[in-house]
Amino acid sequence: MLRRLICFILLSSPLCALYNGNPSFPDMPERGLWATGDDWWGIKVGYELDGTFSKRIKIKKRKSSIKDLFDQYQSLKQFGVLTFNIIDRFEVYGLLGAMKIDMAQRPVRNIRVEYETDSQLIWGVGGRVVLVYWEEVIMGINARYNASHLKIDRLIVNGIPQNPKSANMHYHEWQVGGSFSREIGNMIPYIGLAYASQHSYLRSIPNTSVYSFRDEKIKNRNPFVLLFGLGMTSGQAVNFNIETRLIGEMALTGSADLRF
Repeated sequence: MLRRLICFILLSSPLCALYNGNPSFPDMPERGLWATGDDWWGIKVGYELDGTFSKRIKIKKRKSSIKDLFDQYQSLKQFGVLTFNIIDRFEVYGLLGAMKIDMAQRPVRNIRVEYETDSQLIWGVGGRVVLVYWEEVIMGINARYNASHLKIDRLIVNGIPQNPKSANMHYHEWQVGGSFSREIGNMIPYIGLAYASQHSYLRSIPNTSVYSFRDEKIKNRNPFVLLFGLGMTSGQAVNFNIETRLIGEMALTGSADLRF
C-alpha cells in the first residue's frame, strides 16, 4: 500500500504553483535535538528542492506577441530554509537559494524564442498555522511568497544564439493553500487546495533582424492547485516530505528539516 502511494505521488501529472508543504509541519517532528515536546518554541533548518518540468503560462497583455501561450517552461529551485515554531501550531519561515529557468514561446507563427538562465539568487517568506487538530487529523493553512531578479544568459531565436545584452526577468509568485493530513504511524499523507498567482516581467529583450521585442508581463494560466503529499518522521529531530501539485504544471518537490 505504501509503495503504491509513493508511486502515485511521484508519477502524478499536470501540476501547478509553489510548494505548499504538509499541514502537520508545525507538529513535525515533535522533539528536537535538544528541545523537548514541552517547549513553547523551536527552531528548524531545512533544505528544499523543487523541479518544475512543464508549466502553463501566458503573456498577460500582448505588446509584441501575437500568440500569448508559451511552448515550454521549466525551472529548478533549491532553498535553505529557516523556520521559527510557536507551540507546535504556528510557524514563520524564510527561504534563500538559487533558481534557474528554461522557457520558450512563439510570439508569432514563424518565430520561436528560447530564454535560458543560469542558477541565480531567489528568496522567499511564508507562514503556516494549524487551524484544526482532531485526533490524528490536522487542517492547516500555508501562505508563501517567492521572488527573484534573473539575468537571461542565453537568448535563441529560431535556433540561432543571440546576444542577450541586458535582458532580464523579474519573477514574483505567491500562494495561499489549505490542506488536511492524517497521521498513520510514521507516515503523514495529505491533500489540499491552493490558489497561486505568478506575475513575472520579461524586460530589455534585444531586437533581432527578424523580430522586434517589447517588455511583456507573464502570468500562470491556472490559479487553482490540487496538491498531494507524504511526510515521514520518527518524531525525533528529523522529518522528510514529498509533494506533487495538479492542474496547469508538472512538478515535484522534496524537503527535509532538522529541529533543534
